[in-house]
Amino acid sequence: MNNDRRPLEELLKILRRMRAQLAVSLMQRASLAAGTDRLTRDEINTEIDAAREARRQRPAGDAYKA
Repeated sequence: MNNDRRPLEELLKILRRMRAQLAVSLMQRASLAAGTDRLTRDEINTEIDAAREARRQRPAGDAYKA
C-alpha cells in the first residue's frame, strides 16, 4: 500500500511510535551522559524510594514540583 494512501489513523500510529522511539533514544543518551546507565538495581530502587518519599512529604498541591 502506498504511504500517501494510508488512512490518517495509521499515519498517526506510525508518528506516535516514532515519537516514542525518539524519546527512548534521548533518554538513553542522557543516561549515558549522566553515568546512570551503570546504576545497579539496588541503586535504582534506592532512587525510586527517595523520590516517592519526597513526593509524600510535599503538600498535595505541589504534585509535580521537583
